[in-house]
Amino acid sequence: TGENDYSLQSDVYKSFGPTTLFGTLGWTKKGDPDFVDFRDPWYTTVGVSYRLGATTAFGASYDYRQKVTSRGDPISEASLFLTHKFNKQIKIQTYLVGGFTDASPDIGGGAVISVGF
Repeated sequence: TGENDYSLQSDVYKSFGPTTLFGTLGWTKKGDPDFVDFRDPWYTTVGVSYRLGATTAFGASYDYRQKVTSRGDPISEASLFLTHKFNKQIKIQTYLVGGFTDASPDIGGGAVISVGF
């Protein structure tokens, strides 16, 4: 839209041995162009991951975001992910996602490669 959005977000997690519970709660102030009046949505994530070993973890999460227009839908989707660390600098995460509303994908997937230095 050419306008800036601003978000305030808090993330929490707690590990219990190989299992980690995590969550996010946030709010976004949407930048409104002249032709649209966006709502400022709250969003949240809850999830769990489980370490399968020293370098690999598997998990699931659920994401929800309020609708940003009066005619739109909220985002509501669940994801499964697998993360593998090759070393301290390189990791890959693959994921599958399925949505429950028209604002979410019916099904999707992808991979993220992270390289630190």
